[in-house]
Amino acid sequence: MKARTAKYFAQGLPPSEQVLIAAIQGALNSHALSERVKHAAWHSAPSFAVVAGNDAIIYPQRQQDQAKRMHAVSVEVPSSHVAKQ
Repeated sequence: MKARTAKYFAQGLPPSEQVLIAAIQGALNSHALSERVKHAAWHSAPSFAVVAGNDAIIYPQRQQDQAKRMHAVSVEVPSSHVAKQ
């Protein structure tokens, strides 16, 4: 799992930070993908999105589509899934 975390999740970070991310990143809770949301906040609140242009987990086009659907103010950065300033 740790090698995959670095390869796909944090490939743009230095090795020392990849090790830290791999150590603390928990497994995805599958219920988060199947639970119904009664009211999504983006319907009534301003939304912002960071599109990770080199993301190997969520395709950047999908991120852009989601941001557009939310009417979010978005910015694209040339980073992996874990964007770093």
